[in-house]
Amino acid sequence: SNKWLHVNQLMRDKRIGVLVVQETHMDERRRQQVEDLFCQRIRIFATGDPDNPTGKGGVAIVLNKELVDAMAATAVTIKEGRALSAHIPHKQGKGLTVLGIYAPNDPVQNEYLWEDIVAFYDHPLNKGVPRPNIMLGDFNIVEQALDRMPQHEDRRETVEGLRDLLIKLNLHDGWRQMNPAERAFTYHQVATGSQSRIDRIYASKPICRQAREWQTRPTGI
Repeated sequence: SNKWLHVNQLMRDKRIGVLVVQETHMDERRRQQVEDLFCQRIRIFATGDPDNPTGKGGVAIVLNKELVDAMAATAVTIKEGRALSAHIPHKQGKGLTVLGIYAPNDPVQNEYLWEDIVAFYDHPLNKGVPRPNIMLGDFNIVEQALDRMPQHEDRRETVEGLRDLLIKLNLHDGWRQMNPAERAFTYHQVATGSQSRIDRIYASKPICRQAREWQTRPTGI
């Protein structure tokens, strides 16, 4: 499709090693078709909505074979259609683990997602699953009123659920740390004119210390 053609071109032109995509509407058959079409450059991990994988939701993590060891990477579905983790090994270190998120719009269901992810990592059978160095995607909530226009706080229990997960994983809002008072929005609701920064990247302390060129740009997808 045009969407995946653009994803392939974007990763080539911008030299993106790891890309997280939401609203993929992709079952395993579709994932394989797209990966086969662009197999020279990308490898795709995906999780679809459990009830309607080709009709709504879904998360994919796309790896650029030219920049990362994509064929040695592994993935784990944390929550079907909502949370997907991929570990990319590196010869000179422990590698990188990315957790891609597509959170529900409903505040209560949003809260449940964070609780489910915490429960996943707490489960004894999942002790061997690498913890993410980076968590990114569409969170559908903000932590601060500053990240909405007009400004307003999001549901307290939902925000606390996300923060509990961030504490557990020891992840931080890198852009906000670099820009404590700045406003930048990733989503514009045309009907109301409201804007928000619901799409974010959380990273480990070592990554936050090294990352400097945080940018918010339209993808064109």
